[in-house]
Amino acid sequence: MIGKRTLLTFALLLSGSAWAQPPGLLEIYRMAQESDPQIRAERASVAAVHEQRRQALGFYLPELGAGADHTRWWRDPSGAPESRGTSRGWSVTLNQPILRLDYLARIRQADAGTGAAEARLLAAEHGLAVRVAERYFNVLAAQDSLELANAELRAIERQLEQTRQRFEVGLVAITEVREAEARYDQTQAQLLAAENGLAVAREALREIVGHHPEALAQLDPEARLPAPEPSEIDAWVGFAVEHNPSLAAARHALDIAHGEVRTRRAGHLPTLEATARYSDSRGDSNFVGNERSVGLQLRMPLYAGGRIAASVREGEHRLTEAYEQVDQALRAVEFGTRAAYLGVVSGKSRVRALERAVTSSETALEATEAGFEVGTRTIVDVLNAQQQLFHAQRDLAEARYAVILDSLRLKQAAGTLDDDDIAAIDHWLR
Repeated sequence: MIGKRTLLTFALLLSGSAWAQPPGLLEIYRMAQESDPQIRAERASVAAVHEQRRQALGFYLPELGAGADHTRWWRDPSGAPESRGTSRGWSVTLNQPILRLDYLARIRQADAGTGAAEARLLAAEHGLAVRVAERYFNVLAAQDSLELANAELRAIERQLEQTRQRFEVGLVAITEVREAEARYDQTQAQLLAAENGLAVAREALREIVGHHPEALAQLDPEARLPAPEPSEIDAWVGFAVEHNPSLAAARHALDIAHGEVRTRRAGHLPTLEATARYSDSRGDSNFVGNERSVGLQLRMPLYAGGRIAASVREGEHRLTEAYEQVDQALRAVEFGTRAAYLGVVSGKSRVRALERAVTSSETALEATEAGFEVGTRTIVDVLNAQQQLFHAQRDLAEARYAVILDSLRLKQAAGTLDDDDIAAIDHWLR
């Protein structure tokens, strides 16, 4: 149970203008979706890969071409007078692949490439949601540290003033005044560090969002933190293996490598194309008129200096590389899922423990202050008790943020993270 002093501290942290509603996490995420360069790059990549699929399909569609020529010629036969003339003509040619296994393999490769690009985009969107949340709560944590440092400095300032008054009437020694002054100076240095930490955290958020939000909605200290559902870690791991977009992208990359091997092996196979041609010629040449032709063209590669065989071997090595990358991605997903799950479970236990620690620290501070009043405790004891309370309050706030972030990372690993999850966190902000 959080004590009255903690609630008062959080109330100071969360205070703000009632009429000005600061942006929540979902609104910041919407801004980042429009401004983050990584997401825009992935969207462009998906659009480009779709065009690659159209290009691959175009290889197997009819190809129609036209040409024209205009020629002046001179002829000087031996023992005969020179002759000259002109000729001009035009032609239309149609080619239609009939048997091109390399083209079919390219189409399948392009399909796998489209799937890989879309999976990478989904992974980037999930990653953006987590990055935004991390930087959002880093700003809140930095604000908490700054507010608590200010509160601690004010408390020490009051204790320093009281100690000086007690020294003047002979109730304490000068050493206690010096101890309070030293603690005051130390806390001032911590305050400067907290101010710098907040500035850096705000800059990190600006990098994604594109500008500095004037204020952010704060986490309600009474918000009920999420718990993993389902509650079994193996269920989360199994779901992540099936749905994680980064792992899906690696599997699509494996399909691309398979297609590349098929494409290169097709270099050993015959090709068959249908051709049709119409030409028209005019001029001083012996032939004037038009010509029409249709036919089939069969090509059979026999030897290419070992280039095709070496290309196939390269593709097979790339395929082995892709297999290993899938295995690496699988292990990373399993580890990330388990780590996030354990982070949520242990984090909730840590939050409960820190809530008890805050309550105990409040009680200890009250007892120490009472002891100082009657002369049984020193100012150092009071300052240490105050510091312990402020540190416990800061650790509690950070632990709550960590549970929320680990819950997002868990859903990211499982491939289920969406806008509804971000919106749910907004209900805990005010």
